[in-house]
Amino acid sequence: MMNSSICYRLNKQNQKTNRMTYVLGARCSDGVVLIGDTKMTVNNGTNEKFGDKITGELTGVLTGFSGLRDQFEPFRSQFRELRRSSQTHFTPDRVLKSIKDIIRSLYSQYGNRFNLELLVGISRADLGEKSVLYYFHDDGLYQHIDNDYKAIGAEPYGKIYLNQLWNQEMNMDQTAELGYFIIRYIEKFRLDLTVGTGGDRPHPQVRFIPDEKPSEEIYDYPPTIDQCETYELNAKIRLERIQNSIINDYNI
Repeated sequence: MMNSSICYRLNKQNQKTNRMTYVLGARCSDGVVLIGDTKMTVNNGTNEKFGDKITGELTGVLTGFSGLRDQFEPFRSQFRELRRSSQTHFTPDRVLKSIKDIIRSLYSQYGNRFNLELLVGISRADLGEKSVLYYFHDDGLYQHIDNDYKAIGAEPYGKIYLNQLWNQEMNMDQTAELGYFIIRYIEKFRLDLTVGTGGDRPHPQVRFIPDEKPSEEIYDYPPTIDQCETYELNAKIRLERIQNSIINDYNI
């Protein structure tokens, strides 16, 4: 007989609305990287705007979300209160417990309408240890993503590339380029119209959490302009090859 948490998750999967995003997280050879699209649908899908889906409310902690923005914002607000209420640097265990408690509190408020998943990257450079990555279900339960990757949102569309290409020896830069390409792939072939970029966020969002701090008080950082240009150029070249291959193979 299935336990209650498994039954809950299966029922939620059947009820689940479109997650309206694509965020990929990976524990790489040199740290943790998060990559996400920037498109947000508003007014019941009649309009769109663009913004960050990967945010940092506590020093050394990044969260990437999939779900409804109006449910993520209360999470961010409550998570920020931890920083205001204490000047200490939070341990990973304290961060994980706090996130679990907040999610469960929000679920009690929204009930079955609660529709939020999180990827959480935590720096442990101050402890002389490697960065860690966790995935949170919308019931507050979480799992450690150890030497692996996890995608949330429109995750099926990236599986063919991740299954074939990603491996534990890839570094953050290589994984970021792959995640960047997947988002452009979803956009190019219109696989999910709720995933994309635009406005003042014309590029997929990328954040690195290295195992070692590059300098004092810097726990995470975005790619350089040169890195972004490389990701964009290589994605364009690869997408053109895919499109040409489809056309040529079918004599269209």
